[in-house]
Amino acid sequence: MKNKIFKCNYIIVSLVLALFGIGVLYVSESYFTSIWKIIFSQIALAILISVIIGIINEYILKDSLVDMILEKIKIKEYVNKTGLEEMVSSIGEINYKYYFKNANKNIDIVHVYGRSWTNSNLDEINDRVIKSNCKVRVILVDPESKFIEGLEGHFDYNSGKLKEEIKNVSLRWKEIYDEKNKKNKKSTQGNIELYYHKGHPSNALYRIDNRIIVVHTKTTKGRTTRIPGMVFKDTSKSDCFYEIYLKEIEELVNQSTKINFDNL
Repeated sequence: MKNKIFKCNYIIVSLVLALFGIGVLYVSESYFTSIWKIIFSQIALAILISVIIGIINEYILKDSLVDMILEKIKIKEYVNKTGLEEMVSSIGEINYKYYFKNANKNIDIVHVYGRSWTNSNLDEINDRVIKSNCKVRVILVDPESKFIEGLEGHFDYNSGKLKEEIKNVSLRWKEIYDEKNKKNKKSTQGNIELYYHKGHPSNALYRIDNRIIVVHTKTTKGRTTRIPGMVFKDTSKSDCFYEIYLKEIEELVNQSTKINFDNL
């Protein structure tokens, strides 16, 4: 109510000032000459310009500014609540090496098979297993899963190709296991475990200490790096997406079969 009264009074005062400015301008043009005409004309124009700017500020810029501030606050509250730290339109924009370099506790990786990704990031993960206390868990689709045939069609693979890819990638992860055992570094407690699950993967997930990276899988055929990705940090709040995805990873591990590297 007070705001409406204020706006009404503002309009009345603006109209009075505008009329006064027009009046001064008329008088200066009609009754003054030389320097006085210029002075009063400038005063009249200053009054009119002030009224116009005041109206624009009050009814256009002010409301837009308030809306913008409220929108920023809402976005900040959402980010603080969910833990959203970064969004990218292409997986090539995610600096995995940065996150792995700073990991010292837990690394979880959920893939269908992830050949290219594994080849690009294996060295960094190997470094964490050998030189830190990182516990690494890799979860891949079981080569005997009932979804293999459908996934092969999705990837345009010949029958048996995806099984072969999963087994080959598993052997890449075994390299880390073998090196850790060979060096027998008792000074660090880092290790690596491999799991096969028979479910249908919906996202690629990467948990690195207190952050989780989520990369959406492509629903159509064909390869591209233009796939959205999100990074969430642990905020310890009930609506934190980190906790939601971590729970999904833990459930996936519980529903998976742990693979003995020595039998690969």
